[in-house]
Amino acid sequence: AAIVESGREIGISSLRADRLTPELCRLLRASGHRTLTVASDGISERMRLALDRKISEQNLLHAAELVAASGMRRMKVYEMMGAPGETDDDADELIRFALELGKIVRLTLTFSTFVAKRNTPLDGRPFMGVKAAEARLARIRRGLEGKVELRPQPPKWAYVEYELASRGPEVGYAARDAVHAGGRYRDWIQALEKLPPNTRPACDGILSPKERRLRLVQ
Repeated sequence: AAIVESGREIGISSLRADRLTPELCRLLRASGHRTLTVASDGISERMRLALDRKISEQNLLHAAELVAASGMRRMKVYEMMGAPGETDDDADELIRFALELGKIVRLTLTFSTFVAKRNTPLDGRPFMGVKAAEARLARIRRGLEGKVELRPQPPKWAYVEYELASRGPEVGYAARDAVHAGGRYRDWIQALEKLPPNTRPACDGILSPKERRLRLVQ
């Protein structure tokens, strides 16, 4: 409060939806914020539970109400699609809920596509595929009917990230070649295609609690 009252502005990238308060939103608005960003991650309650995300629909609804009441113009929600076990039914749930949020406050959904990272509980899980990810985004876009702004990360670049994350040191040569060739998507694909098949195993064969939950939802 003292910072805002001194006339300074505050820059915050994102906040937890379940920890917002009317006073915090008021102070953010007073400091110059017009948009508040929160994360949902999984695109449905089922997927958030499987991914061990603690944010519920009720948390996000409350966040939207606080943003609107504070006078901020927009709420942005980070989403991650393509996690193991996700289906079109989950996408349809997101559409229904996003339209509900959009009636409370102007809404922007930003999307990334799930990429398994080394030495994490989901190490070794596959990438959903560029075409499948594009089809799911198209389904969501159609369902939102222009009533909610959509800002997706291109799935093709998520695929490049997946290759970088899942391979061994040899992927460094592909990265070098791709950058030297111009750094376009096709340059990355051509460089990655020169590598041998990816046979690097996951970090271990022990299922984490998160991995067990994901297997249950499939």
